[in-house]
Amino acid sequence: MLELKKVNNYGIGGTRIAHQGVPSEKPRYDLCFCGRAYNMERNADIIVVYVGVNDYIYGDAYFGKLTDKTPATFCGGVDFLMRLLQSEYGGAKIVFMTPAHMQYDDLYDTKASERPMKKSDAKPLYEYVKVIIGQFSRMGGIACPIGSEIEFHFIRIGVLVIVQRNQIMPYRALCGI
Repeated sequence: MLELKKVNNYGIGGTRIAHQGVPSEKPRYDLCFCGRAYNMERNADIIVVYVGVNDYIYGDAYFGKLTDKTPATFCGGVDFLMRLLQSEYGGAKIVFMTPAHMQYDDLYDTKASERPMKKSDAKPLYEYVKVIIGQFSRMGGIACPIGSEIEFHFIRIGVLVIVQRNQIMPYRALCGI
């Protein structure tokens, strides 16, 4: 198994990629990925990002269009974050992990979230996954669809599987955002 010299985890549970319009009960949940990415160490060999679940379930930003370029929408947030990571961490391999198939309370990934904060253009989870995979394919990133060929959960071993499958040999690694 590949040994990593260092792993930094910048993940915050409950946060989203797109900006949150209405403040959450817990302000920490409003620290979107796009804003936090500026605070990571710059010497990463690999950056692994897991996004989409909270945008799908709770996010109050519009889903948006693939042509959006700002974190005001989910689609724009994906584009913005990928461009930011490529420009700020140009030497790093960038891997985006998509949400796994899910059931959460009465919500299944085949229908749009009906939570009161959701906008009129809310989509089923698979539409969020398609945006992540599509944007990263166009930009040259590595997208790992969870629940298909890769069968692991979001733990350190998962990062090692991604690293080994993509023949990435990092000295340092950033896990999550």
